[in-house]
Amino acid sequence: MFLRLVLALACGASLGCATIAPRAHLNGMRYSPVGELGRADAARADFQQAIAQQLHALDESEQLVGLSPEVELYERNVPPGLTLSDFGEVAATPGGGFEVLGSFTVSAAHGFPMLFNDYTSVGRKAYCYWQTPLTWVTLGVWMAVPLNYPCWSRWLSRAEGIGLVRAMAKAADANVVVLPWGLADREESFYRAVGVFVRRHAASPPVGASR
Repeated sequence: MFLRLVLALACGASLGCATIAPRAHLNGMRYSPVGELGRADAARADFQQAIAQQLHALDESEQLVGLSPEVELYERNVPPGLTLSDFGEVAATPGGGFEVLGSFTVSAAHGFPMLFNDYTSVGRKAYCYWQTPLTWVTLGVWMAVPLNYPCWSRWLSRAEGIGLVRAMAKAADANVVVLPWGLADREESFYRAVGVFVRRHAASPPVGASR
């Protein structure tokens, strides 16, 4: 009976009863809009609200795959109308039909139950944070308890990282994202992206965008 209760609680905390597999979480997300200070602050606030709404219910990492497919993604290249310098600076050419909105960074990490991880889900934070001190006083033994399994998390996959970057672009009201150095991954696991959000105004079709 006790084991059933433990599994039920763990299953509910993972927001998916098909498996009690570890879930991914974000480690950092920054957006720096271009423009005047007041305008940039307003754009940043709008972005934070929009991305929070998009990611509020996203704790099952599989849901990140395929997000905002309408957003064009360019890695180490740019479409006609934009320029990319050797230093990773992206600029719009006059009359090219593009507007550079700002730069961003985002990183992800796997969770370790002995730390207060920045889980995407508020519910997971509430479920896991009270267990963190238990891992300390038990010298890590608590991590072997099934109740603690949902507090582990794995790295995001490359496909999940692409979905996340595209969702961020949409939240910034952009329809193009440029990654000057590509999507940083390690053995097909996404861990960091640095790039630029761009809005395409021209009706010209995208050229060279990643799928």
